[in-house]
Amino acid sequence: MTLPSDAARGDGIIDWHSHWIPPRLAERVARERELPAAPQFFDVDSRLRHMDAGGIERQVICWPTTFGFDALLPIAEAAAFYQEYNTLLGELVARRPDRFSGLAAVPMADPAAAAGEMTRAQSELGLIGAVVPADAFLTPARAALCAPLLAAAQRLGSHLYVHPGPTGLPAAGPVPIDFLRIDSSSGRWLLEAGTRLGAAALTLETSSLLDAYPSVSIHVAMLGGHLAWIAGTLAERSHRDPSGSPGVSPLRRIFVDTGIMKPGGRELAVAVSAFGADRILFGSDFPQFGTGQPKAAFQQSGLDGEAQRLILRENGRRLLSRTR
Repeated sequence: MTLPSDAARGDGIIDWHSHWIPPRLAERVARERELPAAPQFFDVDSRLRHMDAGGIERQVICWPTTFGFDALLPIAEAAAFYQEYNTLLGELVARRPDRFSGLAAVPMADPAAAAGEMTRAQSELGLIGAVVPADAFLTPARAALCAPLLAAAQRLGSHLYVHPGPTGLPAAGPVPIDFLRIDSSSGRWLLEAGTRLGAAALTLETSSLLDAYPSVSIHVAMLGGHLAWIAGTLAERSHRDPSGSPGVSPLRRIFVDTGIMKPGGRELAVAVSAFGADRILFGSDFPQFGTGQPKAAFQQSGLDGEAQRLILRENGRRLLSRTR
């Protein structure tokens, strides 16, 4: 399959995993976290040039919750920062509605305040939902604390993006593998991030949490962490013991994005077998990573043209049509 190279044709890729820091907020962010060097994190013209070169028709932009402001800052300070961020993101989307959509940053340490800010962002700023730290959904007990946000998302028909990151929500039940935080500079962080994303995805897939919110679409970053790898085992176990926990394959409640695909596309092939091609969105983690590597992985994945078309474009278009 030939990947699109001209976003102006309207048949380009829709990228659901992309971050942006407004230049006006760069100094404030730098007080808490080391800022990435990539100019596309801040400069919109540079970002658009990269998008055009890579055949990216549209980016769905959000705050990088890995920065941990939800857990790092007092609730009032985080809420004020997110309000300013969302206002600036709304201005960007209003300037270039042909190229950008936006997801609001919300203070999940206070789910009622998060619901209010998402409502403002959708009603007044033209954003389509919110990005939520994965730790908010680690367990069904903790996810239940998110009810105010989920109820608001149901009313608004929002899209929620579950992205790696901590939250200031109180602990509810055991928290998976905190010990892995001892070494954030090696593969242990990747293992922890994948496990936490997988735990969040399991909560969303196998609990009754989303039953009351059928108008909410939701996707989890980076192929749902480790979920696709364990889905087959869980499904096999449920077939052997139908009275036990329900299987999770195929996975039909959530979408996942491709995140930082590796050369060869092995993860994508596993995810398609677990989720189905119609539940996967293209995501590059831009500009932390460029779009070239995941695109190359698609070409090496062995997926047929229809599956690639769904993941690169059509699934995203259907979601955007619903949120609009």
